[in-house]
Amino acid sequence: MQETVNVNFVFDNHVFKAEKGMLLSEICSLAGYPQDMVCGGKGTCGKCVVEIIDADQPKTVLSCQYPVVDDIIVQRIVNPANRKVKILTVNTRLDCRINPDLSYLRLTKSDFEPGYCSSFAAKLLEKYQLTITYPALKQLSHLTRLENPDLTYTLVTYRNKIIDAVIDEANIHIYGVAIDIGTTTVVCYLYDMTNFTLVGTYSALNQQTALGADVITRIHYCVNHRQEQGVNVLRRQIVDTINDLLNQSVKDGVALNHIYQAVLCGNSTMQHLFLGLYPESLGMVPFVSMSHDFIEVSGREAGLHIHPEAVVTFLPLMGAFVGADTMSVLVSLPDDDKVRLMFDLGTNGEIACGSAKRYMVTSTACGPALEGAGLACGMRASAGAIQHFHIDENKNILLDIIDDAPAIGICGSGIIDIYAELLKNGVINARGRMLTEEAYENEYGKDNLSCRLARVHVADHEVNAFILAFPEENGNHAAVYFTQLDAREIQKAKGAIAAGCRILTSTYGISIEEVGEICLAGAFGNYLDIKNAQFIGLLPQCKTVAVHSIGNGAGTGVQLFLLDKAISQKCRKIQKNAVHQELNLHPDFNRIYLEEMQFIHTERADAKVI
Repeated sequence: MQETVNVNFVFDNHVFKAEKGMLLSEICSLAGYPQDMVCGGKGTCGKCVVEIIDADQPKTVLSCQYPVVDDIIVQRIVNPANRKVKILTVNTRLDCRINPDLSYLRLTKSDFEPGYCSSFAAKLLEKYQLTITYPALKQLSHLTRLENPDLTYTLVTYRNKIIDAVIDEANIHIYGVAIDIGTTTVVCYLYDMTNFTLVGTYSALNQQTALGADVITRIHYCVNHRQEQGVNVLRRQIVDTINDLLNQSVKDGVALNHIYQAVLCGNSTMQHLFLGLYPESLGMVPFVSMSHDFIEVSGREAGLHIHPEAVVTFLPLMGAFVGADTMSVLVSLPDDDKVRLMFDLGTNGEIACGSAKRYMVTSTACGPALEGAGLACGMRASAGAIQHFHIDENKNILLDIIDDAPAIGICGSGIIDIYAELLKNGVINARGRMLTEEAYENEYGKDNLSCRLARVHVADHEVNAFILAFPEENGNHAAVYFTQLDAREIQKAKGAIAAGCRILTSTYGISIEEVGEICLAGAFGNYLDIKNAQFIGLLPQCKTVAVHSIGNGAGTGVQLFLLDKAISQKCRKIQKNAVHQELNLHPDFNRIYLEEMQFIHTERADAKVI
């Protein structure tokens, strides 16, 4: 018989019985307290810190490295994955004709009299050019037996096929949902398809974040956990995330069984995991996906809390690591000849260059650093995250913290501000090196910045750091800092993105000056200080080219697909004419990447000339 241990989550008065020897991280997840497993459980990110009492001894441990062999008390989970996150749900104004694939017919009992036709199905085909699925035909056979001659029926149709038949009680509503599956967050847009109004927008953290911050750690999880089981665990997590959001719509009067269409987008790994496809081919050269095409399954096959015969469509991919989320952004852009440069930067960096006639696309391995993951004090955009940062003329620092809470970490937009401000003020030099307090004072003298330069311990190493908030400034919370190691991670991400941009525009045959506009999609682009991003070279800088955010462009695209059947052909046209540039195969990538790792025009005006 398997031995067990008791794990007492004392902060919630919850005792959980677990198998002896199980990792504390797994126990926390099973007990309902998932953590941010940024590194996928390798013990390298330091984000799964838990304060426990084991054998009457207080300890601070990494849960992913701590097997539980005796009863313990869990006093505090430092970085719970279920902390409320700031999620971008807004998008640009939807501008499309209303002509959906999902529709309905309202008929009376007399309309079902077969007359000269040999069957009900034959009449539906002859009069309405509609075929009927077996489940709908079976349902209709029951309804037509009812004696009431005044009954009205609603036939729900997708394209030219009847997928359900119901008694029309007080003009029932039918619904469709557009879903943007992000690596970090998931957003659902639910529409009433009888009047084409947005019923509600629902968003949450992707439950898969408990097993890894980026797609690579999740692919490795599948490979390392008896492939099929690992895939099923991650599939269940994303399906559960979506179902939890759909369940929220019930309070808005939505009958889940009347949701007849779902349109989804996401990156290539999210596509594989949602559909239960083994993703390991995405994690090794030559990076091959199982399918780039539209994939349609039923609501039942997808496991979603919608009508079992609902049509669930995942938009097509554009490359192994250029996913349906990029496709969704591109279909949301105007159908004109203007050449645009589009960035969607997050755990993976995707770039597109072109117009409706032809796009070139690529992806860059910029890692999760731009979303705060993997940095010493990095975190997602939730309460306590530094989201903006500025150094004034007196060298005082100004922090903008989400919810005006004490600072506990730094999110993506804050990271770019910090890097830019430290570059502007000489704390970081043009090669990305952070100065020590002594080196800074020798260069610029003693000021309000020099006293914030210190040495801190990170993962058993002592490194240079800039203290953003001392405990005494921060309600006696732990100090928040930005380290040399963090600077290098951002430098590498910046280099990869800038190199990808240079190669893409060059291959397309234009210069930055010839681009019509630069579009930033996604949450990172929405909250980013564009001037600071340009200052560090993350985004190209040209006075004649406008840069603006388009909000959740992927969310816009799936909504358009839901509301206008013509978007399907637009997807096919974009996919057919697109060229996927694999950066690792470009002969000049390494050279350009190393060039873009440098920072130009960043020296302080009062820097000494050596």
